[in-house]
Amino acid sequence: MVESVHRNSGGHQVFFIFVDNGSTDGTAEFLAAQPGVAKLIRNPTNVGVNPAWNELLKEALNHTPDVVCLANNDILVGPGWLDAVSAEIAKDDKRYFLPNGQFSNAATFDDDVRRALPGLSGTIPARAGWCMFFHPSAIPLFHPIPEEMKLWYGDDWMHHHLAKHGYRCESVRATCCLHHVSKTIAEYPGMAEQVTRDREAYVRLTEENATLDEVTDTVRELVGGQVEDTRADFLKTMTAGAPTTELYNRFLFLWVQKMAPGLIVETGTDRGRSGAHMAMGSDRSKVISVDIDPVCSAQLDALKLPNVETVTGDAVDASHRFPFHTIDMMFLDSLHEYDHMVREMGAYMSKLKPGALVFVDDIHLNSGMERLWSEVGRAKRDISALHFSGFGVFQV
Repeated sequence: MVESVHRNSGGHQVFFIFVDNGSTDGTAEFLAAQPGVAKLIRNPTNVGVNPAWNELLKEALNHTPDVVCLANNDILVGPGWLDAVSAEIAKDDKRYFLPNGQFSNAATFDDDVRRALPGLSGTIPARAGWCMFFHPSAIPLFHPIPEEMKLWYGDDWMHHHLAKHGYRCESVRATCCLHHVSKTIAEYPGMAEQVTRDREAYVRLTEENATLDEVTDTVRELVGGQVEDTRADFLKTMTAGAPTTELYNRFLFLWVQKMAPGLIVETGTDRGRSGAHMAMGSDRSKVISVDIDPVCSAQLDALKLPNVETVTGDAVDASHRFPFHTIDMMFLDSLHEYDHMVREMGAYMSKLKPGALVFVDDIHLNSGMERLWSEVGRAKRDISALHFSGFGVFQV
């Protein structure tokens, strides 16, 4: 990377800020010897990608740059790479940029870029994270990246927060870079487990409030008569031969219609109304409904909905049939007793995807359910306008 920057940055004053994450192979010494190094930050251990990015960005702002390029160590930059992107950033119009990454042959990269440049102009919408260009004024909008995310999702954090402030991400077609995809990150101890933790942190920190707010908005619209669930009349007649008046069933239909979660698990089939409403919400969703009473399973089976499967048995025992992180949405409506619900929630928690929503019926039915709801330590909403005995949702 460094040599290609020196070779292809004519007409621009470039300085480097490096973070060395505890290397022992002479990398730090190599970097320190390079011309144009404004700062070399040496960490005694590998602190991870996102903490290192925080260090880089903080230091970069101390140098009053015109452009900040945050780049991985596994890239090459092409001839004239800074010309077009510098011109775009100078417009300071709520955009940030990525390079053109269409090139793949390192041996012929510079020549390939020179041949292509006459036909490359303008920008196109894009999203990635291996090399990004910012106007300095954009950086405080997302910095610092939460450091509980060690390796992954730092770029997603940037995209998320910049979008909230009205920024657009675009690729500059004449700013050409080649991404090698380094294997260094794969050597991070416990990488797979850390990426899972990073994902959980990212979802919790960025998505939970937005998703739950959308839930409450949908409830408000339904209660206020502002939405029409187009298949509601059909559902009223098909479930157990009696009208379905519960607002929470109509809400479940609307929510699945809106979000189309892939796998929905319901505990407590009862007469099959909730399962049917969720299944009818989207034919892209699969509903698996669990009940210990075979009569309840049979009632839902009788509806012959193609995207419904019933399981007869104890809900806790049935949890073993679901692999880790596979459930997109869950509806808990079985035995409304504290001890049972604690076991049930514990059995399914690891089966839910990060960010999955769990809807809980009857959260105010008795003191045990009140206690259960009070002990849910995750982002949650009480949406009991949907049901006289209480209705709630929390996000994993």
